[in-house]
Amino acid sequence: MEETCPSCHAHRDPTDFYCRNCGKNLHPKPPSMTPSSLGILFFGAILLPPFGIFWALPYIKEGETKYKIVGYALCGVTIISLLVVVQQTMQIINSVSSGVSGQLQQLQGL
Repeated sequence: MEETCPSCHAHRDPTDFYCRNCGKNLHPKPPSMTPSSLGILFFGAILLPPFGIFWALPYIKEGETKYKIVGYALCGVTIISLLVVVQQTMQIINSVSSGVSGQLQQLQGL
């Protein structure tokens, strides 16, 4: 069976790493699974929650189960972090709102 590039459908040899026609990487490097890189990703997902979803996508797209587990765990941490941020923001808004309301009532009482 003849192998073709998934991008431009040009003929390619099974040993080619890049398409000779369009230059697409035919064997992309899998995402890093070192403890330090995973630690940075999870720490980043906690501090910058929306970005955790984007960082998880390469892991979820990989074929191996261990990569998918990391990707879904990264999504879970991101969602939990987002929920905490929303809850804390709502508490701050309610606190400021009640403070302003109390000051307005004091001004109206004068």
